[in-house]
Amino acid sequence: AMLEGCIWNTWAPIAGPAHMVFGWNDADIARLANWGCIAYCVAAFPLSWVMDARGLRPAVIIAAFLITLGAGLRCITFHGSKATWLINAGHILNGLSSPVTFGAAPLASAIWFAPDQRTLATSIGTIASYAGIALSFVVGPQLVPQCSLNSTSGSNNTSNTSFVDDFMIGNSTSSPDQQCKELTIHRIGLLLYGEAACAGALLVLVLIYFPSRPPLPPSLSSSGSRLEFIAG
Repeated sequence: AMLEGCIWNTWAPIAGPAHMVFGWNDADIARLANWGCIAYCVAAFPLSWVMDARGLRPAVIIAAFLITLGAGLRCITFHGSKATWLINAGHILNGLSSPVTFGAAPLASAIWFAPDQRTLATSIGTIASYAGIALSFVVGPQLVPQCSLNSTSGSNNTSNTSFVDDFMIGNSTSSPDQQCKELTIHRIGLLLYGEAACAGALLVLVLIYFPSRPPLPPSLSSSGSRLEFIAG
């Protein structure tokens, strides 16, 4: 849930660099966030049925796969209109997972935790997505700061650049504006690759071991049968 929220809010904290690299405007940034809400409405019923009828494991695997696939699509290219299309597609897939990332917490707490632990478990699972959104406001600007290259007396002055950034600048014959764009593309790539790597690692862990239920139910209510999806 935290990773889904962080990916959903990737672009708002780095709107300035994204405008420069992709030629987007504020409406384009807002559209990327809106895909999460639209996709939630589309996937809410089918993924709720999967959680209820098939259990937590299939639902979480589907959600982790959608997040990983969406994050991977955003890494294919960072140039031209193809990047915009792929990034939008990635955010749609990420949004399709949100019924599970938002809705699995109460189900998981009911199945995995004793009654006196469920309030805390549900609250942690519920705020995880919002914590991911908050984290994006820290991680994004740190990895993709506003480019500060400028030309003075025929040379480029830089600040807030890493060793790799300095190497790229030193080996570039482009104008300062073009160097800014190249650096920002490099930094955005690091951010998107990092999020995709985290998503892939979580998918592998879920595939290795994530049972729908614990070996022993923590309470009688956890072991009881549930109402049918439509009847409930």
